[in-house]
Amino acid sequence: MKQSPNVDTFQQRKDTFLRRGRFRWPYIKYTSYLAQPNTLASAGFSFSPAKDAPDNVQCFHCGFELTGWEPSDDPFAEHYAHQPSCTYAQLHCQTRRAQEGDKVDWVGWPANSTETLRELRQSIDMRLNTFASWPHRGRKEWNVTAEKLSEAGFYYTPEWPGDDTATCAFCGYALAEWEAEDEPNVEHARRAPDCLFFKLELDEVPSVQPSPQPRRVSVHASRPSGNDSDSSKRPRLSTNAHDPVQEEEACHSEAEAEKVSKVEAEQEVVEEEAPAELLVAEEHPPLVSPTEMNVDDEVNAASQIDTQGTTQVDGSVDEPEDVGEAWELTEEEERMTVEEFIRACCDHKIASLEASAAQMVSEFMQRAESTRERIQDMTW
Repeated sequence: MKQSPNVDTFQQRKDTFLRRGRFRWPYIKYTSYLAQPNTLASAGFSFSPAKDAPDNVQCFHCGFELTGWEPSDDPFAEHYAHQPSCTYAQLHCQTRRAQEGDKVDWVGWPANSTETLRELRQSIDMRLNTFASWPHRGRKEWNVTAEKLSEAGFYYTPEWPGDDTATCAFCGYALAEWEAEDEPNVEHARRAPDCLFFKLELDEVPSVQPSPQPRRVSVHASRPSGNDSDSSKRPRLSTNAHDPVQEEEACHSEAEAEKVSKVEAEQEVVEEEAPAELLVAEEHPPLVSPTEMNVDDEVNAASQIDTQGTTQVDGSVDEPEDVGEAWELTEEEERMTVEEFIRACCDHKIASLEASAAQMVSEFMQRAESTRERIQDMTW
């Protein structure tokens, strides 16, 4: 089967599973299936259906195709089991597992894979081959080259066209938004000093890697100011091998900005669908800081809040202390980019509308049948 065009990036592959109509992934509403858009795209697959294979997928790198998916089939395990010679499967799929809910877990390398890891560390050309579309290739005075990245243990894992995300094959740490003067090996060592890549260099026998929950940080968050190249890096996948203090300092501001962006995006989706009068009713009165009020002012402010609390559709009164809980993000939403979060909101709304439409059709058919029976009785 012909390889689908433009599926070299994660988002391009994922989008192929989210198309409408008969070209949409058939198991997208079946939560028991591990093979879902996010896990399949991360495992290197794009959706390539055929008349005799409606759930056919194809690897963007090696072109291998798989069909006949079962609920327990793990895209990462299936990819490597059927095509162990695929470069992407060797570098990416052996250390990840799919979980229910369209989630991906980093499981690391097993303790008995020391020899395999030593061979993999020497396979610089294998990693270099993944940088065919490296966006900074040929730029003058650009220190971050594909050769240096592959020598530092990285392979190319772009999220979208033009993205420069590179991921370590040994610890799963990913870095993006490289600057011209960055040294890949130095940046790698600063963020993941306990990575197997460096332990193997010292001829240490690596132990089994921890299996933390992956956490993503949106690259759309505002970039912090400063000349330190460390501030421009955004970890895409965290492991216990990372220094938590160092990581907190590097991405605290980005994570906060991401949360604000997600909240604003969700508010925009809601505002587009809600009536104007309902949006006015949902606005909360401004709160006065306790440090700016004396005792008498606190009493007056409390009274003012009680009297000005806006009444909702059900007649209840907004409580100011609930404002922060109204937009509490789940762990899955924390890892989403802004585009993924908006898409999830839209998909949820579409699913709700489809369910409502199905119910309306069912009720219409029942009424039509009842009417037909009454007409038939009248003719007799």
